[in-house]
Formats: sequence, C-alpha cells, structure tokens
Amino acid sequence: MHRLVRLVPAAVLFILIALSPAAQAQEKGSISGRVTDKKTGHALPFVTITLVGAQRGGLTDSEGQYRIAGLPAGTYEVRVQFLGYKPEGQAGVVVAPGKSVVLNFELGEIVVREEKTVEVIGERRLVEVRQGATIRSVTAAEIRNLPVQTISEVLQQQAGINTENDQIHVRGGRTDETIFYVNGVANRDLVTGQSTASHLNARSVAEVNVATGAYDVRYGNALSGVVEIQLKEGGDRFAGGLTTTTGSYGTRIFQAVAGGPDPWIQPALGRIGLKLPGTLSAILNRLFEPAQRQRLRSSYEDSFLGHRFKYGNFFSPAAENDWALRYGLTWRPDSRDKWSFNVSKSLSIDQGFSRTRIGIGNTVSDPSFPWDWARRLDHAPTYLDDNVTTSLKWRRTLSTTGYTEIQASRYFYAQRRDVQGKLWPQYQEPEDPPSQFFHLSGDDDTWQDRRNTNYNVQWSGVQRIKRHEVEWGIEHEFEAVQYITIERPWVLDPDGLGASHDLWQVHPQVGNLYLRDKLEYEGFTANVGLRADYWTMGREAERAMADTSNPNVTPETRAAFYHDTGTFAGRLLRGFTGRRGKVHFSPRVIVAHPITENSSFFFNYGQYTQNPSYRYVYSKLNSISSESFPLLGNPNLNPQISVNYEVGAKNQFQPTAAINATFFVKDIYDYPSATTFQRSQGASLADIFVYLNGHFARSKGFEIELEKRRSRFWSGKITYTFQQTKGKSSDPNEQKIVEESGGDAAETRLSETFVNWNRPHKLAVNMDLRFDKEVPWDAHWLRHSGLNVYVQGQSGRPYTPETPRSTQAAEPNSKNALFRLSIDLKANRYFMLGDRRLDLSLAGTNVFNNYAVFRVDPVTGRGRIWGVGRYDSQDFRDVNDYTHLSDVDDPSNYGPGAQWRLSLDYDF
Repeated sequence: MHRLVRLVPAAVLFILIALSPAAQAQEKGSISGRVTDKKTGHALPFVTITLVGAQRGGLTDSEGQYRIAGLPAGTYEVRVQFLGYKPEGQAGVVVAPGKSVVLNFELGEIVVREEKTVEVIGERRLVEVRQGATIRSVTAAEIRNLPVQTISEVLQQQAGINTENDQIHVRGGRTDETIFYVNGVANRDLVTGQSTASHLNARSVAEVNVATGAYDVRYGNALSGVVEIQLKEGGDRFAGGLTTTTGSYGTRIFQAVAGGPDPWIQPALGRIGLKLPGTLSAILNRLFEPAQRQRLRSSYEDSFLGHRFKYGNFFSPAAENDWALRYGLTWRPDSRDKWSFNVSKSLSIDQGFSRTRIGIGNTVSDPSFPWDWARRLDHAPTYLDDNVTTSLKWRRTLSTTGYTEIQASRYFYAQRRDVQGKLWPQYQEPEDPPSQFFHLSGDDDTWQDRRNTNYNVQWSGVQRIKRHEVEWGIEHEFEAVQYITIERPWVLDPDGLGASHDLWQVHPQVGNLYLRDKLEYEGFTANVGLRADYWTMGREAERAMADTSNPNVTPETRAAFYHDTGTFAGRLLRGFTGRRGKVHFSPRVIVAHPITENSSFFFNYGQYTQNPSYRYVYSKLNSISSESFPLLGNPNLNPQISVNYEVGAKNQFQPTAAINATFFVKDIYDYPSATTFQRSQGASLADIFVYLNGHFARSKGFEIELEKRRSRFWSGKITYTFQQTKGKSSDPNEQKIVEESGGDAAETRLSETFVNWNRPHKLAVNMDLRFDKEVPWDAHWLRHSGLNVYVQGQSGRPYTPETPRSTQAAEPNSKNALFRLSIDLKANRYFMLGDRRLDLSLAGTNVFNNYAVFRVDPVTGRGRIWGVGRYDSQDFRDVNDYTHLSDVDDPSNYGPGAQWRLSLDYDF
C-alpha cells in the first residue's frame, strides 16, 4: 500500500510530462492549401507563400500544395507571389489553437510594363533544382577573397578541371576543346584552337560561369566545356579602385578601374545641343603587369587611325609584360532597352616561359623555359600577343516573359615570334659544335606570325508561352586567318624562306542556327534543343582543290572534298554563302526533376561539334618546302563530334549546406590524325603525311561536391573528382614523330591507351574565414580581416614505365607520378576611411614548396635526378654530360615553388 502511494505522484508527473507536448501542440495551428493556374487548373510548384509581418512562409511542392505549421493562435495576412502571375492574398485569416485553415489560390498570368530597373543583390541558391546540368559560378566578391590572379587560376579550383602551364583540360578533354566567351564574344586562336582569355586578370570580371557537362544549344564549337566571363560594368554613381601588387620573381602589378555616369559622351553631346534619354554609364579598366627586369623587342607592327608603329622599350621593361585597357559603355534609354558597347585591348610580351609552341610540323611542345638559350636569352625567341575585342549589343525587353538580343562584334588576335625584333633574313646561324648543348652563338631558328580576325553577327530571342520557354538564335561569322612560319632561314631555299616554311591565308565562314524549348510542368523541367552548325572552308581552299597541279592535294583528298560538300545540306549552304561547306546537326536534352524544394535529380544527353584547329586544315595549302616528311593539311576534314551523358543529384540537407554528385561519360570521334602516304617526287616516291579523321577518345568519371555557405564566420567547399581518359593517341602528329625518330609510321597502335594528360584523382578543400561584423571570443583585433586557404591534392603526370636496361615496361601513360599536395592562401585586412576601403592582403601559392613534376623519370616515377633511374649512366649507355645538361638540369622540369604577392587595394 505504501509502495502504491509512493508511485501515484510519480505516475501523475509522468502523465503530465507525456501530455505536455500534446498540449503545446494543441495551442499551435497551421495554414495549408493548393495553388493552381487560374486558366488551366494545373498546379504551380515553388510559389512563394508569405505571412505578412510574421516572418513565416514557405513554397508549394510539385503538386502545388503548401503547409505552414506551428502557428500561434491569431489573425494573419497571407500573400501569394509567383513570377509571371498576378499576386494574390487574403487578410483576416483566423488560426485557432490546434486547427488547420485551408486556403486555396488561383493565380492569373499577367503582362505588365516594367517601370524601372531594380537591381537586387542576394546569395545564389545552393541547389538550383531546375538546373539540369553542371554549371558552377564564381562572383567578383568570391574572387576577391581567393589566392588567384588569372581566370586560369580560378578554373583550376573547379571540380573536373585541370590546368597546368596554361593548358586547360575539362573532364579529360584536350586543351582546344573549351571555348571562352568574354561579354558574349568568343576568344580563341583559330590556328591552335586554344583560348586566348585564360590570362585575363580575375579582378576585372563580375562573374565566371563554367559549364563542364551539358550546355545549352546557344553554345557551340566546343566539345568539353564553356567558360562564360562577364566583365564589370559602370554603375549609377562614380566608383572604382586602385590595386598595386609586388611579389616573387620581381612581379609588379598595377590596375585601375573606374566606373559610373559617363563623363565624356553625354557632356560632349550636351555642348552641341543633343541629349540622350535615359542613363549612360561607363567603365575604364587598365592593367600593367611586368615581372623581372629585361628589355624585350618585337618586330610586330600595329596601327591606329592609319598610323603604323612598333611597341618600344616602354611596353617591355621586364621579361614578362602584360598590358590591358578596356572601355565599356552602357546606355539605358528607357526601361525596355539596353545598349552595351565594349572595346578592349591586351598586349603580352615575353619569352614564352609558359606558352604552347607550334613548329613547322604542327607539333605542340610542352611549355618550357628556353633552357638551351639560357646563356644568351637576348637571342632566344620573343613572343608578342595582341588581342582586340569590340562589341555592340542591343537588348530589348518585349514583356515580362520575353526579350531579344542583337550583337555585332569584331575579335582580332595576333602573335609574332622573332628574335629581339629581327626579321628572318637577319637571323644568324649558330656555329656551336653538336656536342655542346648551350648556344653560345647565333639566333633561335624560327620566325612566326599568325593572325585571325573574326566579324560576328548574332540574333537571339526568348519568349515564355505558358509553360514553355522558347529560345531561338542565328549567328554568322566571317573569318580571316593568316599563318607564316619560317624555320632555319639561313638554309638556302629557292623561295628564300629557309629549310622549312609554311604560308597560308584563308577566309572561312562559320555559323549556326538553333531552337530550344524549355518545358516546366509541376516541377519537372525539360530543355530540348536542336542546333545546326555550318562551316565553309573558304575560296582559297576551293582554289587549291581545283588546281590539279598542286602536289599538296592528293587525288583522294580532292575527290572526297567534292563528294562530301556536294550533299543536299552542302548545296543549301553553298546557295546561302556562295561557298562549299559542311553542316552538322546536334540534338540536346537536359532534364531536371525536383524531388523537394531543396533536392533534385538531373540527366542530360547531347551531341556537340567543333571545327578542327585550322593548322590541321590549311597546313601547306599552297607552300612547298624541302623538309623531310612534309605534313599536309586537309580542307576536307570533318568537325569533331562528342556525345556526352551526365546524370546526377543535388540535395540541400541543411539551410547552409548542400551536396552534389555527378557521373559522366564523354565519347569523342573524328579527331584529326597524321596518316602516312607516298607521292611521286621526281623519279622516286617520297613519304608524306596527311591529316585524316579517325582517332577517338573516351572520358568517364564522377564528381562529388560538398558546399557550406557562410554562417557566422566561415564557409567552405570540398570537391573530389575521379576521371579516366583513353584514346587512340595523345598527339595528332604521333606517326610523324615516329617516322622522324627512325621508326616505321605504318606500324600503328590498334588499342586505346591513357592520354598523356590523364590525372585520375583530384581532391580540393577551400576554407574561407571572414570577420566583418562579428568576431569570436571577443577578439576585436580580428575585425575587418579574413583568411582563405585552398588545399589541392592531385595525381601526378602520367608516364610510360620503363625498367633499367630495357625499353617500355607497360602500356603508354599507364602510371602516374606521385600524388602532389599544394596549399595556397590569402590573408587580408581592410580599413574604412569614411565610405572608402583600403585593403591590405598577402597571397601565397604552393606555400610549402611542393614542386610539381612536369617531366617524369620513366624508371622511378619521380622527377629527373642525375645518377638515378633513367639518368644512371651504369644502366643506360646514352646518358652523358650532354644528357645531364639538356634533360636533368632544365629548370622547367619542375613547376614553380612558393610565390608570394603583397597587394594594396583602394576602393572609392
């Protein structure tokens, strides 16, 4: 009995505790319902539901359902908003304790006139549930905190991208398979196919968008990726900044940016009685970036308003010099129209320490320091790059559901290679003995000039029609390309152009038409499009094909050219452009299926096409030189084709954290390959090489990305990429190299091998700490400071294993050098001077001197070391003092060590 009495209070207490949550729950109410289209009755997903003044709300699901629970008893006002529909609401909604109020809404579509442009700045969503492809964005605010200097360094931090020595590989693709758009204008050297924008200063951009998987039909002529760069624009009020940087190896950088209401055009028009309606803003950006002190000279001539001039010592006070000047003008005459004008010019003068070099045989060599000229650098080659972009874009808003754009642009790129401003007849032949590695006399053996000018016109439009968003576009480009290479000019030749030369000038035309429909139905998004790319090879190619006396065009090539350009599509293209050409159609499908408002599943499939680099098409089109094994271009090459599959999932599992996982497969066909033939040369047969389509490659792998958005003090991202790329060859000129080395090019490899840029593993961690308003532990000295740390681990370069006293010991490129870990960081502290900001930062790359191995010892799998592995004279008889100097001591065998930059930014 006493035990029962003691248990009663405990039981009562237990019952009260058990019932207390239910009692509390009964005090709360909820509002739920469904939102539909007033006209069709279909459910509307992701509609915003807001309780005015209560700081509560939510989104509808894929069925249009919503529920806002846990509401204290009271009276509420419910507001419903969705883009393209008239907002609805209901006031005086009474929520009783423990009751659920059902409110359904029907929204009607509207088309309203936009009265004023309002710029809203906010954080992007961690998971874009309607995005069915892998697209990563980096904003100017994020770039400012990163230890990066160029766009190439920004790309290196993205999953699925490897960059090294200015070579960019996207998901195992070749370096010429990624296209860069700067303010909508493609920046590409048509001779090599490579981007000319990777050296763009990262502080000049407003945003970088990188598509590494599928990309929309508006983009083309790329097999692996699209990098879209938006430069900064002028605002409504005057603002700008000054940056000065000093660092390792004598680096000095000066940059000035100023933007705001235009100070020149509107006042000038006002003085003559004209006034432009609307607002006119401008931006001016200037960059000067020299490193090390050494005067360089170039024979390149430029012109301005008909006046021709050369760039003197003022432009090349150092061994590496980068100059850039940009002027952008934005005019908004009314709320519907926007005009944008941009003109930019960049100039680079250096000695090619990190450039890709192309020889007479079109072989692309590994970027390297001119080690053999190290004792006479003033006789080593000097490179000058000139980039000029001019564009005019008009955008008109047709309604709240549509707009159209028209853009006209001109892009010019030139590169001159010479020896301190000499022309090729002035070159001196080296007189060094063959046993001597370093040049102690004479000049470098190559003079080169290549240029391309592109005039581009494009028109596109977007219109939303109920659940469909339709986009269409047309683009046409006129190209003028010139290529001149002269090697060993001191060798007597009937043309006076040395032992080997190649000269051609062509005027191709390219263009495209595309149409796509983006369907959104109850949360499901499908992007279906078709693109048609066309390419005409130009009048020079047609003349060369028609000239039966041209020994550089084989009868087989001539017959195939007329057959392949004589198709029905080819005849239509000839009627449109007046030239023979080829057309290729590319279907693309991108699907995103949201599972919840914070998670989705996506899939995409697409075909992509890219015209071959023009060095494979027009090489030796008309020129004849006396070198052995001449390599001939083929104007009948087909565009390369890739077929991409991608599947993935995204999930935002916390308000500030999300994870993405992507699996991909990419097959590429019709790579150009130098193929051996024989032609009559006098009374004998001579070996020649002609480019033909035939090689292929496959890349496959997966990417995992875990991102933490900033909360309190820190944000971070962890990415892991695994990929493998196999192909028929890594170099289109592989057979030519075999022949020149004394081998038999007819003995071709039949199986696939790993390519020489295959690096399976990449793990990256980025951590960013910012102490702007709050500081931990009352550490006020941390206020207005920040630290960004980037850690990257990556598989080493691939190599073909060898064993001592033998030759090849395994499949080509079947092993990778040691896994490399590098750490970059940037620490900064800023001070406010009224409304102006002064920022002091210290950035370091590879801070622990973990050198990257660029050339691998095939025996040890490590860097080249004298007396070890392949460079042990006891195991290899061909190892001698010459090998020691040429192969082992070359400093470009390794990447740079720790580099530091101290910067001062002043924003006003």
